[in-house]
Amino acid sequence: MSRQPVTKSAAMPTPNWTHLRAWRRAQRLTLLYVAETVGTTHSTVLRWEKGKQAVPPEKFDERAQVYGCTTTELSYDPNDRARGALEHAAIRLARDLPLDKVEAWVAVGRAMAR
Repeated sequence: MSRQPVTKSAAMPTPNWTHLRAWRRAQRLTLLYVAETVGTTHSTVLRWEKGKQAVPPEKFDERAQVYGCTTTELSYDPNDRARGALEHAAIRLARDLPLDKVEAWVAVGRAMAR
């Protein structure tokens, strides 16, 4: 799966929003509730869920708050939430490390992936 994390809170590429409907259903929320909570219409939320309209960057964090997760977690299926949480934690750690330590960490990760 190609993910491009970007959020104000985690400074990542744009999340893969294909899991929005699954997240909404997992939380047992209606289109109308989500729409009212993030300040839009239910038809806009439906277009976001179907991938027919991009979620505006300023709505990334709001969407995550509605679903009780991070924007990184939203790029994963709700059943794989733990992986998204770990990715989010890794991004936050990397953001706070000096560049040389991030480079070393990435090198270790690449070696482990082989």
